[in-house]
Amino acid sequence: MEELAFLLLLVIIGLIVGAIATIGGIGGGPLVMPIFLLIFEIEPEIAKGTSIFMIFLSSGIGAYTHYRAGKTHIFSLLVMAMIGAAGSLTFFLVYPFLNINIQMFYWIFGCFELFIAFRYGRKAIKIFNEKSKKNLQYKNNLNVSTKLKHELKHELKHELKYKKMENIVNKKQDQSNITPDLCIDHNSIQQNPKLKNELNIFISPSNKQRIKWAIPFFFLAGFASSFLGIGGGPIIVPVLYDIIRFPIYNATAASTTIIFFNSIINVILYGIRGEINWTIALSMGFGMMNGSFLGAKFARKIPRSWTLLLLAIIMLIAGGKMLFS
Repeated sequence: MEELAFLLLLVIIGLIVGAIATIGGIGGGPLVMPIFLLIFEIEPEIAKGTSIFMIFLSSGIGAYTHYRAGKTHIFSLLVMAMIGAAGSLTFFLVYPFLNINIQMFYWIFGCFELFIAFRYGRKAIKIFNEKSKKNLQYKNNLNVSTKLKHELKHELKHELKYKKMENIVNKKQDQSNITPDLCIDHNSIQQNPKLKNELNIFISPSNKQRIKWAIPFFFLAGFASSFLGIGGGPIIVPVLYDIIRFPIYNATAASTTIIFFNSIINVILYGIRGEINWTIALSMGFGMMNGSFLGAKFARKIPRSWTLLLLAIIMLIAGGKMLFS
């Protein structure tokens, strides 16, 4: 009975982690690893292998869902994942010579968690400030348009002219709510077929000049994913958004896809070394798969600012515990 309750708990934890990780585009490792190391007290190598197998399952569901929604271009992302896989292979080749003990690993991982907390917290605050400015601008536009309507009622004698001016005012109100982080998907591509090329990293003219700056980061993401037991999302998403300039929802979708392809080589290598706890991996992995499906499905309906703020708080607590464990 206790074993069944424990397995159910693992599934629930996986469900929550999978949903949050997919919305944030981080792969789940920065959330799962502290649970393994601090709560379950699993040794780092087993924790990393188990975490990566779970990431493989959840990111696969997320990648498939994003692909069906038309938010990704598989071929170009597969090439980026191969660069990450090269980083993963490099880790397994050099790791025996690094001589990193458990305390040092905890310290490195704690610093990494604090770095994510700082970045996500900063991003959340920036989004909150932008929304506040937009709301203020919208209220000002609304007040101006209301005043214009009253003036038009007194000045315009013909109803036809009044309605024409009212439509102009309402159109200006709608424009004030347009967000810069639009998502390229099946619907937007149908409206503007030229946007389809924007999903291909190598075809889009605006991206070609940025690829050379992004390649080292994809390699670093692959190395870090094997070393820390993470998916590499905290590195991949900023690269796709800030350097390659993907819309944010396409950046998280592309990140999930790259993480899935890159995790294949990690699962094989950790599996060969016997460093995967299959009971925990399959139980939490099942929950993460379903959580990833929900996260990918409702990513645009959940405010990203609150997701980032939640992640920042979790990473801050986890990082602090890692450093002082």
